[in-house]
Amino acid sequence: MIKSLSQLPLDRLAKEPAVLQLKLEDLNGALEEAVVDNCSVLLSSSRCLTYVEGDVASVASRLSGLQQSLSQLKERLQVFMDISGRASSTHAALQLLWAMQETVTELMALPAMIRNCCKARLYSEALDLAVFAREQLVSLGARCRREEPLLRVTGRQVEEERIACHAALLQELGTAENFAHIVKLLGHLRRVGLFPEDHLRRQFIDRRGASVSALKSAVETQCANDCVRGLCSAASLLSGAILEVVTQYRAIFGDLHMSIAFWLRMQVTWFLLLVHRNLTLSRRKHRNEPLACHRGDSRSVPPLMTSLKDKAWLHVGAQLPEGRVGEEPPLDAASLSSLYRHTQHAACCLRRVGAYFFPAVVPVFEHYLHSVLQHKGNVALSRLHQDLRCYSWDSSALFRSLLEKCEEVSHDAGPLVKFSSVCDESGASERFALLRHPPLCTFMNELLKVLNAALDFPLFTVVTALPTMFKRILLRGAYILESIRRDVIEQTTDKQTKDEFASLCQAYVNILLPLLVADLRSVLNFKFVPEAVFSDVKDWVEQQRLYETSCCV
Repeated sequence: MIKSLSQLPLDRLAKEPAVLQLKLEDLNGALEEAVVDNCSVLLSSSRCLTYVEGDVASVASRLSGLQQSLSQLKERLQVFMDISGRASSTHAALQLLWAMQETVTELMALPAMIRNCCKARLYSEALDLAVFAREQLVSLGARCRREEPLLRVTGRQVEEERIACHAALLQELGTAENFAHIVKLLGHLRRVGLFPEDHLRRQFIDRRGASVSALKSAVETQCANDCVRGLCSAASLLSGAILEVVTQYRAIFGDLHMSIAFWLRMQVTWFLLLVHRNLTLSRRKHRNEPLACHRGDSRSVPPLMTSLKDKAWLHVGAQLPEGRVGEEPPLDAASLSSLYRHTQHAACCLRRVGAYFFPAVVPVFEHYLHSVLQHKGNVALSRLHQDLRCYSWDSSALFRSLLEKCEEVSHDAGPLVKFSSVCDESGASERFALLRHPPLCTFMNELLKVLNAALDFPLFTVVTALPTMFKRILLRGAYILESIRRDVIEQTTDKQTKDEFASLCQAYVNILLPLLVADLRSVLNFKFVPEAVFSDVKDWVEQQRLYETSCCV
């Protein structure tokens, strides 16, 4: 281009800028036209795209709404299909029920029939009807797809009558008296099948034990009024109604389950507590006090017999108010023996079911009988003390009359009977010699009452303790003699009174003791050594020299 410009003339070269300016303007105009043409196309395209985008968004929103409408339409169509299906099923079921109208009518009458059978105690027929109703309901329910309200109501009524029949069976189980009837009731309960076998066992115990609970309440009330009859009734309840429940349980269920074992243990525990409550003596109320007599101490016990000083039962102690010897236990030996035999019989009966409780109750009877015997011994000692205080110290009229008769007979037929003096050793074996002193006769009779009361009781441990108990009584009786000598005999100068006292003391040792020894030897089945038991009594009397004054009859 420079080469072409260099070839131009000057005037042309001078005009060249203007020419170039014009061309530039033309090019700019053409460029602007081209740009305008191109931009108009682009603008129209962008406007079109904007319109298209708005239309697409509108279409998309409409399509989303249509999609939601389609899902709702689908759900409504599904509901419609379900309703139409149920309507179709109901229509078919109603058609079937209409076709089986007679069967459905009979089925609707079954609940009332079951109720009437239960009221009439026709449990087997009621259960048969319940089974038949359930089978018919299952059959009709399968055909009607179990959607018929009439069938549901009828099934619910049948189930209610079945539960009512179960309750009636349980109620009658508690009042049934015949074992065969009880077995039949349990068979019906098993057919009902509402609960498992363990629950049926518990129901048997609860229902059959309800009557036992009522009897126990009556026995407790009876014990409050009459202890002996109440406890005997309790023992009879153990060997009767309670044993019957356990044996019936074992016969029906085949074993003694833990539940019946616990129930039986509770009944035995109730009886033991009842016995303890009525036979356990209060130490303060039923304490057998020492003999109520002259206040004294153990200073007169010989030094060679210091072991006797420690014997609490040898010390007489203070006199009780109004001459009482302790409150008498409420039961005597005969009543206690009767109760003991009833209890032993009940324990032997329960041994058959593994509930032998007798060793647990024997100590209570033993302790109570010891209290009864000790009270009788205290009564004997108290009476001996009172008789000696009031004694005239003269031979009894009966003894003198017997003596005169024996002397008359001895003149004609020889000396058949001899009444020796206290200094004669053979006097201990004389007949009627104890009758010389009425206080000793009375004391001997009271001791025999103690012995008979112990022998009437069928408990060997009490019999074996008799020698020791009589030893205590005789020692206390000897102490009474010593107190009488100190308070009465030593205060008088009458020789006859002193001789009679010496005779009484010698009869106490040489006649009363051997007689009691003979009685004990005749009733005790074991080897009995009287010297080992009564030697302390004899030694104490001899060391006190209670019969040092001689007297002759």
